[in-house]
Amino acid sequence: MPLVHVKDTLNGLFEKLKISGEKQEIFDNWEKSAGSFSEHAQIVRINDTEIVVNVDNSVYLQEMLMRKNEILDKLNLKLKGGRIKDIKFKMGKI
Repeated sequence: MPLVHVKDTLNGLFEKLKISGEKQEIFDNWEKSAGSFSEHAQIVRINDTEIVVNVDNSVYLQEMLMRKNEILDKLNLKLKGGRIKDIKFKMGKI
């Protein structure tokens, strides 16, 4: 089975689920905004002004909580408009 880039898989999923362009933009910019932490965290829900993120272990959860404002600022800079007001991190499967 050939390897497929995660972004290609997500784009196909977005098309099937009919996820709006704004939400897809958030998913697309998550990895850049969270940096290396994105390997241990995954967006599980997007509301109007907040996102909920599962984190796979307590060490990364604590680190992401401490860097929450930094991640939020980076994400909003990429989204051009500061739409996301809060990020909620929780332990969970990614």
